[in-house]
Amino acid sequence: MVSKLQLPKLQKKEDVAVTSSVIDVFYRPDKKPVSPVLGELARSLSGVIPRLREYEVAQEQREVTEQEAKADADFRKNNMKDFSALVKDGTIKAGANPYYVQKYVKNSLREKAREFEAGLFDEYDKQDILSSTNPSAFNDFYKQYASDFAAKNNLSLFDNVSMAEGFIPYVEATRSNLANQHINGRVAEIEKDQKELLRKTVEGIIFDNADIEEEDLNRALAGYENLESLDYEEKKTLFMAQSIQEEIDELIALDLDPKEANDLVVNKVIDIAKAAGNEELLDILQNIVTDKESGARLAGSYQELLLSAIFDIQAIQDNREASELRNIENGKKLRKEDTLNYFIYNEPAMLDIEKSISEYNVLLATQGQPPLNYDEILSLRALSDSYIAG
Repeated sequence: MVSKLQLPKLQKKEDVAVTSSVIDVFYRPDKKPVSPVLGELARSLSGVIPRLREYEVAQEQREVTEQEAKADADFRKNNMKDFSALVKDGTIKAGANPYYVQKYVKNSLREKAREFEAGLFDEYDKQDILSSTNPSAFNDFYKQYASDFAAKNNLSLFDNVSMAEGFIPYVEATRSNLANQHINGRVAEIEKDQKELLRKTVEGIIFDNADIEEEDLNRALAGYENLESLDYEEKKTLFMAQSIQEEIDELIALDLDPKEANDLVVNKVIDIAKAAGNEELLDILQNIVTDKESGARLAGSYQELLLSAIFDIQAIQDNREASELRNIENGKKLRKEDTLNYFIYNEPAMLDIEKSISEYNVLLATQGQPPLNYDEILSLRALSDSYIAG
């Protein structure tokens, strides 16, 4: 929970036009009866006619309502201009009705509270406070912004009652809202970082240990029962599974949601297995224990997803094999065309086919290709005989 911050109290400047004492001097809200005669009469008869006091209160309330309505209208008319500015330029005169002044000041402070809210959120985004890993980042930011705002807007010139009614409740709500937003945002950022860390760790464990030495595996798995009965691939699968499990357990201990951690690991392993076209990588999930007491394995909760992944990997393997066969056939076809072109358009070669076959094999060797096979040689001899026979 972010601690509650109080808006700082600044030292008063002597050269300002309005100070807290100005309001006290010019706008003291002492109540006045409608007339001195009526006031004296009310006092003399107050014990005899109690309803007269009710009349006096009603008259005062009417005056409050009228003056506050006038203050609201003038505030809008003056485009919500600051109270102190209107006093300075003479728009609001000394001796103005106290209820009018109180309402106008309250409106002015309410508008400042709106400016405070807009500016606070804007500056929070500009400074990217959310990305800071400093635990006191928000408090430090808020203190500085509130202090700067108070100084810029001369808030120390307003009396405590006006601040309490027109400013502090609103800016406190703003602070609370942004603080909650910051806390929730930091939680989300931390979870995102943890997930990315887990994703990269799983990837690194699988790729970095693809060719690990068996001696290293034996050391890492020392103490594992029946280790001697496992072959190299089984040891490697077990080592990868235990390494990933350690990372999962550590992040869950740091409050990463177990379901989200398991989902991420399963999906990442499946993606890597598909990319490699190697369904044996899925065995890693069979060796990650999710419940130490029951011995439940991670793969057990994702059987349908894993079955679908196996079908996808088999389809990938079939496509790759078909592609390889096509490439082989295309290669044979291209080799045959190149060979025929070399001999058909080379009369000396057709006339001395044995010598030409030897020379062509040398050429193939320089290109990193295998020499002519038996069937290819027989075809070239028959072609040469046909050429010579005319």
